Amino acid sequence: MIIIEESEFTVTAVIIALCCCTFLFVVLRTKRKHKMLASKPDRLKQKVKMGNTNTKPQLYNPENRAPARVLRKEWASMVIPEDPCPPTHLRKWVQANENNNNDDSYQFRVVQYNILAPVYAGVDRYHYCNPKLLHWGYRGRNILAEIKSYSGDFICVQEVEKVSAFDFLSEQLEGYGGRFEKRSYGHDEGLCIFWKQTRAKLIKHRCLRFNELVVSPKRDPHRYFTNNIAMICVFEINVLNKNANEGSSSLPNSGEKRLICVVNTHLYWDPQKSDLKILQSLALFDHLNQFLTNNFPQYKDNPSSIPIILSGDFNSMPNSGACELIKTGTVRGNHPDMLNYHQKKALCIPEQFAGRINSSYEILKHPWTNYTPGFSGCIDYIWYSNDNLSVVKVLAPMELEAYTKEGGGLPNLSWSSDHISIAADFNFNDQTLSNTTTTTLTSDNNIDDDSEHPEENNESASTITKLTIDDSNSNENNSSNSGESSSKSKNSNISDS
Repeated sequence: MIIIEESEFTVTAVIIALCCCTFLFVVLRTKRKHKMLASKPDRLKQKVKMGNTNTKPQLYNPENRAPARVLRKEWASMVIPEDPCPPTHLRKWVQANENNNNDDSYQFRVVQYNILAPVYAGVDRYHYCNPKLLHWGYRGRNILAEIKSYSGDFICVQEVEKVSAFDFLSEQLEGYGGRFEKRSYGHDEGLCIFWKQTRAKLIKHRCLRFNELVVSPKRDPHRYFTNNIAMICVFEINVLNKNANEGSSSLPNSGEKRLICVVNTHLYWDPQKSDLKILQSLALFDHLNQFLTNNFPQYKDNPSSIPIILSGDFNSMPNSGACELIKTGTVRGNHPDMLNYHQKKALCIPEQFAGRINSSYEILKHPWTNYTPGFSGCIDYIWYSNDNLSVVKVLAPMELEAYTKEGGGLPNLSWSSDHISIAADFNFNDQTLSNTTTTTLTSDNNIDDDSEHPEENNESASTITKLTIDDSNSNENNSSNSGESSSKSKNSNISDS
């Protein structure tokens, strides 16, 4: 028989009691934390409505997902259609020119869409959405039906997974060619461009990987490695002959052939790294200029000879530094988005683009393109060169309240991404059409392909110089000296100064 003394029993009891209290404290604290995270979007939305200026909506963080899952009773009775049909007929086209009432008076249509990669569409992040509606099996068919309804000549898509999304869309989009580029590292998603094969032919392309432009930052070395990329594609497009008989103008080879450059990109999401989006935009324009100069002699002699479409998810609001740089050609040194990384000096894109790039949605004052309970705003754009292209009409979103009838935000039953698609119709300017152009390259008219021509995609310093963005190459003067500053910025890499 084991005899336990009174003192030993007391110590043992105290230890057991402390362990039980500690366990209960941890359990209660964890449950309270999960409850707070689950209600955070609703509380944030309520504060914004009350006008709390200290509450600033943030873009969501793909790497930080709250473990919240709010189930609703109506989900059990919700009928999920086998053949989704998004109500695209409710979205209206808005004419850019009031005098232009001819819906068929455009040359080509560009569709821009961030479709929300399946790897990001989790019930923890989109807890307000029925989990069945987040499955790619449903979302993929719904997104496909929406894209088909717009019948775009060029379709620029972001957050595309190779197998689940790109291969699926490529198979289902009959009559379209497509090209996919995966992000440098991380999740298996990237960018793709589709084009109507009866209207356009891919001539040359390049994938710009921003990671490869980073050179020895002086501080915070991981700050610039974001895995973002951009696709630069040059197409030969059949110009529609508006004077031809009805039914013949859309036939291949029925009109002139023009070159057009279509760029698709997805900039970094984090609002706390707003200067990085400026650097990525600057790097994109510098490499775009050198790519066109090295491969198309007519561009070197006359930059207006090749129209430019720049489409993508820029994760930047219209008043951001990145948008100011794209639209005006320079970003002032005292812009709030410059932060404290570049000693408040102005940055400028190459002078070939300065003042030439406009947003197609300026006529609608840049409506929202992304909507979740914590954020709504315009972060997706279709930019174009205004000296050789003009906007005919744009696809307007519905009122914000129309998207909230089925839940607290996007995605929902009708719309399967947290972004809405945007689209714009363009015409070639008269001066552009009057100059008949044949395709001219510095090499044979072969499409660059990673598998067949790997050496052509490794842009060394001898072919295309890399971009440096530091204080030594920045412009100390005002934006009026953009041309001088742009010529300085051509021989560099993204770095911290």
